[in-house]
Amino acid sequence: MSRLITQLLGQDNFPTPPIIEWAHRSPTVRQSGRASPRPVMVKLLNFQDKLKILRIAREKKLEYSGMHVFIYPDSSADLMKKRRSFDPVKHLLRIMTV
Repeated sequence: MSRLITQLLGQDNFPTPPIIEWAHRSPTVRQSGRASPRPVMVKLLNFQDKLKILRIAREKKLEYSGMHVFIYPDSSADLMKKRRSFDPVKHLLRIMTV
């Protein structure tokens, strides 16, 4: 899996593959015998590697064997709701620093 990350994001961005604590594919139900894409969950050892992967994934269009690859952070709905509750405070802080 770490070699796949290096292939997708470029050898220049990851000269050494990132260390992965665990990785697994999520179970899905097959629809009429078609092979549909399955999400892969990956936990990296270093948080900086995660941030770097997410940044590069936003900037580049990733492809593997002719298929598009999308990388998203895994956040629960509750966590996103809590983060959005701080938006007014962040807005005020930005105004104060300008």
